[in-house]
Amino acid sequence: MKNMENIRGIYRMTAGFPFGEPDLRKHITWCRKNNRKPNLIPIDKKLKEIRSMQDGLKKGHQYYCEDPLSFFKLWREGLLQRDIKGFELQYVNWVEGTPYYKIGEWEGVNDFGRVEGIVIASDLNGLVDDKDFTSLAVNDFDRLRVLAYKPKEEVHEKNKGRWEENLLMENEDPYISWFHKPAEFPFSSLNPLKSAPYTWISVEYSPQEIYNALKDIGIKFPELKK
Repeated sequence: MKNMENIRGIYRMTAGFPFGEPDLRKHITWCRKNNRKPNLIPIDKKLKEIRSMQDGLKKGHQYYCEDPLSFFKLWREGLLQRDIKGFELQYVNWVEGTPYYKIGEWEGVNDFGRVEGIVIASDLNGLVDDKDFTSLAVNDFDRLRVLAYKPKEEVHEKNKGRWEENLLMENEDPYISWFHKPAEFPFSSLNPLKSAPYTWISVEYSPQEIYNALKDIGIKFPELKK
């Protein structure tokens, strides 16, 4: 997409992220077939507007973080101060043919030309599960697996022997559940309406940059099985 310079960042959904039709060939083609007028929202302009909202906002009500590490530090600090409870971070990619434009069955733009987000990391406790502790979950796009971290008392009995603080584990429900059923990849929002005010969008950051930022704040990823 043209004119997308200097808009990399993490944007809060409630600031009005334009999940509308970007200027894509797919959307133009769909409009012609359906006798519809293209609805071309200048995403780069909208993101710059959201970023400008950052000035003067109260602590805990940010709408923009400049990079994944800043975002996760904000989350961690919020947990320590009990200022922020949970988040849902979505990855978007509307550039057809680029890496991570398709992840499993997910595709960055749907048949109508609308941008589609996919959850890459989430901590919805306090929002959905009404608990007061961290329950971090990650969709591993490279290995098509779900990773989750929860306090030891919330981990399934069969996984307690492998539990380690801050270690993401496979075969664990990413949310608190009575069923203790591991989610199929990719897990999605358990309650989109409740999580909407806490949903953030990662723009022009690779999945690896997001995973590396988690590692930088002390989150451990499991070693690959030999």
